[in-house]
Amino acid sequence: MPNDIAVIFLIVSTLPIFFITLFEKDGLTFEKYFKHIYLHKFYQPKKRVRKEVYLEQEKKNSANKTHAKRKGIEKSKARLKEK
Repeated sequence: MPNDIAVIFLIVSTLPIFFITLFEKDGLTFEKYFKHIYLHKFYQPKKRVRKEVYLEQEKKNSANKTHAKRKGIEKSKARLKEK
């Protein structure tokens, strides 16, 4: 009896592996297809944004990043001058 349970568990545990290796949709393997689904669900915005608004947001983000980098460089220079 315990051998039967072990065999059933082995079969059930290998089914997802067979599914992943044999799955292909629209010429994409499971990994690529799952990546597209994952990116669509979690990383793309729910609402579409106009291109102009998106570009303005990107400009603000890049300006904030460069400003933060400058602050970090200025702080490190100030620390070096103190020493």
